[in-house]
Amino acid sequence: MTDADALARYAGYLEGLTPARLAELDQYVAPQVRFADPFHDVTGVAAMRAVFAAMFETIPDVRFEVLASVGGGTASFLHWRFSGHLAGLGGRAILFEGTSVIRFDDHGRVSEHLDYWDSSGGLLQRFPLIGSVLRWLRRRVAATVRLPSGTPG
Repeated sequence: MTDADALARYAGYLEGLTPARLAELDQYVAPQVRFADPFHDVTGVAAMRAVFAAMFETIPDVRFEVLASVGGGTASFLHWRFSGHLAGLGGRAILFEGTSVIRFDDHGRVSEHLDYWDSSGGLLQRFPLIGSVLRWLRRRVAATVRLPSGTPG
């Protein structure tokens, strides 16, 4: 199986991911898979499954949509959209995009899955207390860009 084929197979699994399908994770990832995102850095199928299970507890209707993929070489890449509604916070909607760097073992299973996304804008700002603090902080530290006069904006 080529990395491009393995990537398409894994992307399909992620797009159809549900709590019931978490049991199938070991068919797609290596036993010592490393999974990392802005909140986690874990090793092993059981640890990755636990991260995903916790995600479904917080956001029961999670949906991943793969927008683009590139496979081959030393790493493969997924550009995706994540959506759902937060449980327990009035069903507040969540929608953001991110990128995953995926590496495969010799058997076409994921050996490393590294997620990159803006956790403060993508998720944390949706929480009432911390969101207002983060929005204030972003405004406070945002650089003011001044274009020379006559420059189209």
